[in-house]
Amino acid sequence: MIHQLRQKSDFKLIRSLFHDKCHPILNGIIEGHHNGRIYVDHLSKPNCALVWAEQEIFYLLGDPQPDFVTELPTCIKEVIAPEAERINDHYFQVELWPESKWRQVVQNHLQMFLPKPYERVTFTFDPELYIKLSKKLIPSHVEVKRITLDMLSEQKFEKILESVVDFWESPDMFIKKGFGYVVIVEEKVRSSCLSVFATDSDVEIGIDTYNYFDRGKGYALLAARAFLDECLRQGRMPHWRTEDFRVSSIKLAEKVGFTNRQYYTAFVFLYNPLDHFVFSAYHQLRYGGNVTEANNYIKRAQVLGELDKRHHFLLSCGYSLAGRSDLSLKHLQLALDLGWNDISDIRYFVDLVHLRKTDKGRALLDEIENKNSFCNE
Repeated sequence: MIHQLRQKSDFKLIRSLFHDKCHPILNGIIEGHHNGRIYVDHLSKPNCALVWAEQEIFYLLGDPQPDFVTELPTCIKEVIAPEAERINDHYFQVELWPESKWRQVVQNHLQMFLPKPYERVTFTFDPELYIKLSKKLIPSHVEVKRITLDMLSEQKFEKILESVVDFWESPDMFIKKGFGYVVIVEEKVRSSCLSVFATDSDVEIGIDTYNYFDRGKGYALLAARAFLDECLRQGRMPHWRTEDFRVSSIKLAEKVGFTNRQYYTAFVFLYNPLDHFVFSAYHQLRYGGNVTEANNYIKRAQVLGELDKRHHFLLSCGYSLAGRSDLSLKHLQLALDLGWNDISDIRYFVDLVHLRKTDKGRALLDEIENKNSFCNE
């Protein structure tokens, strides 16, 4: 059987299933600071658990139990998926603890969802290395401010508030148990670094630069340095996790004292079938360059409905990675025709690099950037 732990006072029952006792995401949920849900095989003596860190990731913990494994697909489909879609949490991304025991469960018992393996990246923070790093002076036109409760009620900090309520039980809880910093230029928030999960001893970093045209200006570095300085003052250990395609995040982590880069496998699928078939096509193109298989998934998606601008953009990225610039250009144009203009999407920078090497692709991407530059002036 699968049971949900309803009382937060019971969350501590799964602590014995952890292999990382300092994990800020899992411990933050158990301590009641963050939005999360826990499903177990037994209400008083759980041997395994599915932990849902809302807006972030899932964890499968402990020793897989036959009844739990058998009911897991139904639980995902009938309990988790509807609620996840309701709160705009569209991806089932799951880490496996221990991977050796849960991998077979995912591959065999969740096959109906077509789970896709992908690489995540983790680091170790080295305080001594960080202290030795030369500090970048804050330019006179730039402000670096610690986030306060009053700031979260102001319109210009709307995106910060969105992140806080996504992860924390309340803004008050964030101010009480977490912290963060913003970089402000000309009265606009350009970048932020905040604790998206936290315990008294450990914090999980969430870092953002909100506008394409603000990237590469050092704003994220300033936010990260202010955040890490505060970690040292409080004696709390920062943790930095990301996906393998977030190259700028990986580089930034290693600029500010994070070492021992390690990759590990997680799995992902989308709840919405049409979205997931498009994502499956992208995954085939990204990791195997398999155009034939990707096209099969696209056909399956089209049976379910019309592709929208997000779908065409993702396919443009996939075909670019697979070296099919002609198809990449076609889908990017379709995305634009349907109104896509989100150049803040990380895949815009990473995946479309091959398209930019072609004359037509470069011209189209330059046109997009120039149009957005005009809109942001």
